[in-house]
Order: sequence, then structure tokens, then C-alpha cells
Amino acid sequence: MIKVNANQTGTYKVGYGRPPKKHQFKKGQSGNPTGLRHAKKSLYEEIIAELQSEKIVVIEGKSKKFTKQAILVKNAVSHASSGKIQLLKLLVEAAPKMEQMNKQHINDHAEALQDNPLLKKFKELAKKYNTRG
Repeated sequence: MIKVNANQTGTYKVGYGRPPKKHQFKKGQSGNPTGLRHAKKSLYEEIIAELQSEKIVVIEGKSKKFTKQAILVKNAVSHASSGKIQLLKLLVEAAPKMEQMNKQHINDHAEALQDNPLLKKFKELAKKYNTRG
């Protein structure tokens, strides 16, 4: 349903894809006035996100859903059983490094959260309400 906006000079049809003039972006005004950007993922976060994404694989005529991490491990073990151990060796060498990166990532986020003033305020309020008993 299209409405004609009567308080505008002339006729302007308001409808899907045509918002009222007062709700449109003004010329020269940013659509993101605060200027905040989306947080960029670290290489570690991108690798983990990709390894955790799922893919459908057909095995013996049946579709099964696996994470890419599981597919990678299955593939490495399969190749190793046929004598090609390079991929499995690479994964075994990379696993401790990934664990270390995971621990560092967790520590970095924990430190950032400790400095968060909003979190401090929340903790103060939680203590206040917990002591009323």
C-alpha cells in the first residue's frame, strides 16, 4: 500500500523502498555517525571459525555433516594409513602451537575484560545486591 505524504510540498509516494523524507539520510551525513567499526577478527579467530564451520560430506551414499576440523583430521589419518604422513605430521606439530595461541587469546580477552569500566560497575552492583541477603 502506497501512501501520499501530504505534509510535503508536492506529492511523494511513501511505500516499500521509499521511506518518508524525514527518515531518510540527510545529504552529507554519514549513515554511521558514531564512526565505530566492526571489530576485526585475528588470524587465530578466523582459523578457528573456519575449522568450526560445517560441511556436508557424502560417505557411502549417505550425507553426513562434519566440521571442517573433523574432515581435516579424517583426511590426514586416511592419508597416513596409506603411507603419506606429511599432513598428519604437520597437524601433530601444529596442535601444541594452536593450544598456545588459544591460551594467549583467552588471556588477552580476560585482561581486556578486567579493564572494562562497564564490567566493573556491574560487579559493584552485583556485590551491592548480594549483600542485602
